[in-house]
Amino acid sequence: MKTRFKKQLSLIIAITLLAFMSSSLTAQKTYKNTTDIPEYITTPDVVETSIGTLHFFDGVPTKETAELTQDFLLKARGVDAFLKGIPGASLQALRKGPAALGVDAVGKVALFEKLMDSHALFLTANTSTLYIFPYVNTTDGPVVVEVPPMMLGAFDDAWFRFVSDVGLAGPDKG
Repeated sequence: MKTRFKKQLSLIIAITLLAFMSSSLTAQKTYKNTTDIPEYITTPDVVETSIGTLHFFDGVPTKETAELTQDFLLKARGVDAFLKGIPGASLQALRKGPAALGVDAVGKVALFEKLMDSHALFLTANTSTLYIFPYVNTTDGPVVVEVPPMMLGAFDDAWFRFVSDVGLAGPDKG
């Protein structure tokens, strides 16, 4: 009888110890500086996007997701480069067009005496403005541009970035 009791007691103690050990093995150790991360700021495992479904494991994209996003970025950057080149290409045409008409030196201008219409090959010309295009080249030094009274205009650089107003809106107010 004593032997049977000892076996049962040993079994109960072994099961109890095993239960405590397994719970301590599965419990994650908490450190003094442990911070709970809110789930809403972590990267989800699956994200639906306009370019397709993106898959992540512990915040890291899968190989397929990385390739999909790389392809998208390459196309997007190509489109962006094309769009950013339009102003430079347009201004190059604005330089070559008047040059073909003989406006090829400082002091020469192309003056459009009629309003633009749909036949004019200009990117952004409007139909209520008379246009004048001077030849300006500052390679050899400063260039002075005299503007008639009551005129309104602007100077842009080779990428259509604003440089200065002239005439009524300019520094000397016309």
